[in-house]
Amino acid sequence: MKRRIIVSTSNSVAWLILFSSCLTQTSGQDSNWWQTTRVVPTEYYALKTDLPREQALELAKHMDATCESYVQTFSKLPVRVKRPATLGLFLFEEQDDYVGTLRRHFRTNATGSWGMCITRGKTISLAGYRGKHSTEEMKPLLQHEGFHQFASMLFPDMPKWAGEGMAEVFERGVIVGGSLVLGDIPRADRDALSKAISQQKTLNVGQLLRIEPKLWNQHVVSGNARIQYLQAWSLVQYFLFAENGRHRQKFLGFLVQLNSNTDWEEAFVSTFGWVDLRQLQKGWLTYCEQMQTTDLRQSVREVEYLAAGMKHLRSINVFPSNATELKAALSDADFQHTSDLYDKSVSLSPTLDILANVEPSSNAAEPEEQIDLIFRDSRGRKPSASYQRRKSPAPLGIRTQGLQPQDLEISWVRRGKTYSYRIGPARPSNR
Repeated sequence: MKRRIIVSTSNSVAWLILFSSCLTQTSGQDSNWWQTTRVVPTEYYALKTDLPREQALELAKHMDATCESYVQTFSKLPVRVKRPATLGLFLFEEQDDYVGTLRRHFRTNATGSWGMCITRGKTISLAGYRGKHSTEEMKPLLQHEGFHQFASMLFPDMPKWAGEGMAEVFERGVIVGGSLVLGDIPRADRDALSKAISQQKTLNVGQLLRIEPKLWNQHVVSGNARIQYLQAWSLVQYFLFAENGRHRQKFLGFLVQLNSNTDWEEAFVSTFGWVDLRQLQKGWLTYCEQMQTTDLRQSVREVEYLAAGMKHLRSINVFPSNATELKAALSDADFQHTSDLYDKSVSLSPTLDILANVEPSSNAAEPEEQIDLIFRDSRGRKPSASYQRRKSPAPLGIRTQGLQPQDLEISWVRRGKTYSYRIGPARPSNR
């Protein structure tokens, strides 16, 4: 049974609960930020911010989609949700306001952080500041802290390595067609992790599993926590994605045990059995050595290039029905396209090796697989031999096969005689 969390942000009682539960006694002057900022209701959040309206609404929309992803991810598990009175979302323009407000109103030391999740009474609040960053750069931060916010409703005693590791996986998630896709492996992160391992700066797995929150937080405040975050991310990534997801169900079972208030070590043994930590260390190191980087944002841009190219070719009565014909036609037309996705303008042309994905680690055991493009009509059938002979046929849908971390698909919407394309994660039924 699907479980959905609905947080009403239009109810005046909910707003009263929000502000009465957030406010704590302060010693002296109140924060001017708190007094002067406006409140914006969203589907899931009670948003309070001093960001410009357009930026605030963009981030609110993004976080609603991200929260929906949390819901979808865990709705398939037999877990119980402890619903808060409301989900608070505080977005600051400046770091000083962020640090000062969290100190005064939440009695929380935010020094050294860019964002955090805070639980007070019946309110779970997510906070972050923009500073010199763009709104696009803020999104991964909010995805990370937003997971902590959501996890506090499901896994109140989650161990530090699992909580931060899961948050790091969600931080690297990419919104595609309104859905958050997990599993991306940025090159910079892979390289930094590889360097830390080679220089023996990482903890062994046993130490990471038992790291105390106090020690972890000390590293955060001192600004020396990047390696431990990378290691926690890679360990959870290993549990979720290594060896074609071999360990995923056990890890999800571990989360279910946490949800039932089982001690984490007992839950770990219950789901994984008595683990030989030396073997786990070896498996994790092997995974890190063979880790292949991906760039899902660039892959989405390149799929958009194919979609825009299909639309252009249709306007000149060219109807390719397979990948070879499509790439040849785009080359013949010298089709150029600029993608503005993810707040960055990227020019694409026929000279680009479309969907070559990202080169694998030099330590990868297997060469990177070729990405295939599968063409289907609106009924999911392969195009017939007569497709190109028809007068102005409907554009074909395209699905990638073998793209990491997620296959993508192009679908079409007809309005009158005009077709527009949509790009999203490939549906499992198409596999």
